[in-house]
This record gives sequence, structure tokens and C-alpha cells, in this order.
Amino acid sequence: MIISKTWKHIFAEWFESIDYKFDEGKMDFEYYLGKNTYIYVSIMKK
Repeated sequence: MIISKTWKHIFAEWFESIDYKFDEGKMDFEYYLGKNTYIYVSIMKK
């Protein structure tokens, strides 16, 4: 549940506040390492 909220935040709020946009031509993914979760999102300059 927290992951889905994080993804929503990235696309609904975070991208709106930076000079980059989502790069649909590249991969994005979640990486789980022990208790930590990392989210990798491909970006490109607007």
C-alpha cells in the first residue's frame, strides 16, 4: 500500500515540482533489498 502511494506521489506531485519529466522510453522499477525499497524512475529534461 505504501508503495502505491509513493508511485502516485512521484507522478502527481514530484514531477510537477522539478524540471524533468518521466522518460517513457526507459525502464522504471522497484528494488527490494532487505527492509529497504528503492524506486528507480527514468527521467529526461523537460
